[in-house]
Formats: sequence, structure tokens, C-alpha cells
Amino acid sequence: MKNFSSLDDLNLIKIEDVIKKKRYLYFKNLSIISEAIHSKQKHYAENTEREEILSNFDKSLTDSLNAIIRVRNTYSDHTIGQIESLFHIYSGRAPLSETFKHSCHIA
Repeated sequence: MKNFSSLDDLNLIKIEDVIKKKRYLYFKNLSIISEAIHSKQKHYAENTEREEILSNFDKSLTDSLNAIIRVRNTYSDHTIGQIESLFHIYSGRAPLSETFKHSCHIA
């Protein structure tokens, strides 16, 4: 089709040309919509994958932190217990828990 520079050019338009142009525009519109949907699906898939990676990383960090806290608490309890034992051995005193029971008159 050509550009219309005068009204006489409009008389040269054939119905078939209009139908072809309408069909072309319809399929072009479908193509654009399809590309937009495909782009959004790809973006969604990438974001879902990133979210899963971050979620796994968060779980891993939480598990590691909990393990570190457990080790620290176990080590602290064990070390304090060893120090108390040595203190009681060298001082000849009863363990603090025994002293506390006797001072509170607990059987």
C-alpha cells in the first residue's frame, strides 16, 4: 500500500487490501502480546529461582548460627564445669550446689 496524497487515492483502495491489513495488524498485535507474556514468564522464573536460592542460603545461615551457638554453649558449660571441679578439688570445699543446699536447709 502507498501513502494517500489525495482523495482520489482513497478510491484505489481494494477491500482485499483492507482485509489483509486488518489481518496483519491483528497478528502483529498477537505477536506483541505473546512476546510480552514470554518476557514476563521468563522474569518470573528468574525471580522464583533467585528467591529459592536466597531461601536456601538463609536456611543454611540459620543452621550454621544454631550450630555455632550450640557448640559455644556446650564448650562454655564444659569449661565452667572443669573449672568448678578443679576449684573444689584444690580448695577442699563442696561443690557450689551442695553449699547452696546446706545454706537453704534443703535435704
